[in-house]
Amino acid sequence: MGFEKVQFYGIVEIDCNAVAQAVFNLYTDQPAGVMALRETRTIAATSGRQVVRIRLAGTTKGKLLRPEIVPTGLFYLYGMRVWARVAGAAAPWQWYAIPVVETPEAWTAVKLPIEPTPDEWSAVKLPIPESGEEWTPVKLAVQPSSETAEWIDLPMDE
Repeated sequence: MGFEKVQFYGIVEIDCNAVAQAVFNLYTDQPAGVMALRETRTIAATSGRQVVRIRLAGTTKGKLLRPEIVPTGLFYLYGMRVWARVAGAAAPWQWYAIPVVETPEAWTAVKLPIEPTPDEWSAVKLPIPESGEEWTPVKLAVQPSSETAEWIDLPMDE
């Protein structure tokens, strides 16, 4: 999303159902004219659809604005808007809708580039080095059992 003039950004509202926690990242092009991460916030899991308000630092500004939501699980995003005003002018604060691509409710199968498994299998030599003919016993640091321990017989094949 972009503006013709540099804007101060005050609040971001996210209309969502955060079934799982998510991280909100905000990238802008100011200062220095390079897109960079300016704000990071955690969005707690919600119980149903609600609007999450994120208050931004008073110095958050830019012509370009790129919000990013990184969920840890299910996250339904219905809409987003930012409260902004032109920097350096006596302009009022206004709400601007941030475009959100609608996600369809239904899923569709996607063909993955995985070769099918052949009907016949073949043995493959694994790169495991051969064991030596001789072996050496090694003492393990096993703590002795308490005096109340009982021995039990485990069923073992001959």
